[in-house]
Amino acid sequence: MKLAELHQKYDSTTSFLLALKDEVVKLAKENPTFKYTTELYAGCSYNKRATKKGNFVGPDCKGCIFGQALQNMGWTNDEEMNSSATINVLLPRYIKGVDFSKFDIILEFKEIQFQQDNTASWSEAIKYFS
Repeated sequence: MKLAELHQKYDSTTSFLLALKDEVVKLAKENPTFKYTTELYAGCSYNKRATKKGNFVGPDCKGCIFGQALQNMGWTNDEEMNSSATINVLLPRYIKGVDFSKFDIILEFKEIQFQQDNTASWSEAIKYFS
């Protein structure tokens, strides 16, 4: 399932974003000490472990916190998952017609992803939700 198709399953963009937030929080609560990477400024991936300069720098997993959350929600499109774009770029790239910049939660998503990509545990990273 593509991101646009996943988005369409929800009544509104707000409900989609809140469902994504809920799934991210759930993952962090289930795996509070999980660190997606052990290196600063690692490359985030939505469907595999973190890399830096072509080398894996995190534990074997099915992706970053947003990748795993979106997969848990039904996202399966390999082409989209292989994107190296940050979450604030990824969503508008594949979900057309939505101005994601109007949603403050996107800034929170971006910060959580940044924290995760710089060695914060998932429980530490989600502290950036207001």
